Amino acid sequence: MQQHEFSVATLVTLRPEVLRGLARHVRALLGPCTVDQALTALRMLQEAGQPADQITLHAQLADDRDLRKLAEIGLRRLQWTVRPDLDLAATARMARRRARAAELGIAIVQRGVDSATVTFDGDAAEVKGLGLGLRTAWRLRVPEGELLAFGAACQSAGLVSVATARPWSAAVGGLLKPATTGAHLVVVAHELARAQACLDDEIALHQLHGRSEPQGQMRQMVAAHRRLGAAYGFPQCCIEAFVDAFCEVVATGRTADNPLAVARAARRSKRFEPLLYTLVADLGHAPPTPLRHLPCRFDCSDSLALADRLGAVPVADPVNVVLFAGGAYVQCGGVAALRGTEWRITDAPFVQTYGFIDDPRSRPRWQAVFDLRHLAIRVTPGYGFRVRIGQRWQSFLADPDQAGGSLFPVVLPFRGGRTSLMPPDSATVC
Repeated sequence: MQQHEFSVATLVTLRPEVLRGLARHVRALLGPCTVDQALTALRMLQEAGQPADQITLHAQLADDRDLRKLAEIGLRRLQWTVRPDLDLAATARMARRRARAAELGIAIVQRGVDSATVTFDGDAAEVKGLGLGLRTAWRLRVPEGELLAFGAACQSAGLVSVATARPWSAAVGGLLKPATTGAHLVVVAHELARAQACLDDEIALHQLHGRSEPQGQMRQMVAAHRRLGAAYGFPQCCIEAFVDAFCEVVATGRTADNPLAVARAARRSKRFEPLLYTLVADLGHAPPTPLRHLPCRFDCSDSLALADRLGAVPVADPVNVVLFAGGAYVQCGGVAALRGTEWRITDAPFVQTYGFIDDPRSRPRWQAVFDLRHLAIRVTPGYGFRVRIGQRWQSFLADPDQAGGSLFPVVLPFRGGRTSLMPPDSATVC
C-alpha cells in the first residue's frame, strides 16, 4: 500500500477499524491544528500500531509547552512551511525554537513555499461549482505561509484570489474576526471584481457588528449576507433561514448565529440526510459533502439537488452530532433514539469533541470524553448533555444565556431514516 499524508482533521474522524488498516502507512500529519488536536491524532495512531516517532507533523506548533507535549508522546520530526520574506526577528525566533526542539529530541525541518505543491482538483466541489456556474465565488482561510503558493495555483487554474491584509480567525459558532496570527480570509472567483466585492462584504460584516445603530446596521448586514450567499451558490431558502437566525442574534446582542440556524433547521427536519452534514470545526476544513452552507433543514430538497449537481457520492458512515448553543459540538457513532424529551445514544464507537478542548476550565473533563470509546450518551434540550464514564454520569450543562438556549443541546442523527425533533403533525415549512 502507498504511504499517505492525512490532515489531522480527517484522521480523527476515521473509525478505529479503518484506522487500524491504514495506520502503518501514515507518514505525515498535516495542519492547521491545535497541539491538543495533534496529540489526539498521534494517540489514535499509536493505539492502531503506528508510533509517533514514525510520523512527521506539518504544523506551526511553536512554543515550549507544545514542543514538550509532542516530545513526551514520542514525536521526532516537525516540519514548518516558511515564508521567503521572514524578517530578522522572526528568523531569530525560529532559530531559538529549533534549538529548544533539538534539546527535546525533535528535529524541526523548514521548507520554503513552493507554488507547485498547491494544485486544484477539477472535481473538487468549489472548483466544479465555479465551472458549472453554480457559484460565482467561494471563500476559505489560507495559512499565511501558503498565500503565495495558493495565489499562484489560482492563476494557473484561470482564477483570481483576494485576501485580507492580516490573518482572520474563525471562532466556533461562525464568527469571523481579525487576528494577529494564523490564516487569511481569501475569496476566489473568475473575475477580480467579484472576488473583491465578496471580500469587501465579509470585512464590512465584521466592521458593522456591534455598532450602536441597530436598524441601519441590521439592514446593511442582511443585505451583505444575501449577496454573499448568492455569490457562493447557496439555495435561497437556506440564505433566508440563516438571515432569520442572524437577525435574532444581532438584535439580542449575542453571538453564535450558526448554531441557532442549525437548531432551527433540526426542528424543521423530518429526516437528517448525511449529505447535508455541513458542520465543520473551522472555515477551510472540508465537510464530508460537496455542500458548503448550513441548510434551512436537513432534508432540504434544493440543497440535495445542488449536491447532486456537484457530483455528490453517498455518505456511507452514519454519524450523530450533539451541538451546543455556543457552537461547540460532539460527534459520535452509535444509535440515537428519542425517548420523550431525551435523546439516548448507545454504543457510540467513537467520540470527537470540537470547541471545548481550547477552554482551560473544561479541558480535563472534555479530554476524558474525547479519549473514550463505546459510550452511553443522554441529551436533553434546555438542560444539557450527560455521558457515562465508567459507572458514573458526567454532566455538561447548557448555557441558558445563549440565543435559542432552550433548543440546546440539539441532536442531529445523520442516519438517513425518519427521525424528528418535533411531533409529526407540526409545521415543517422553511
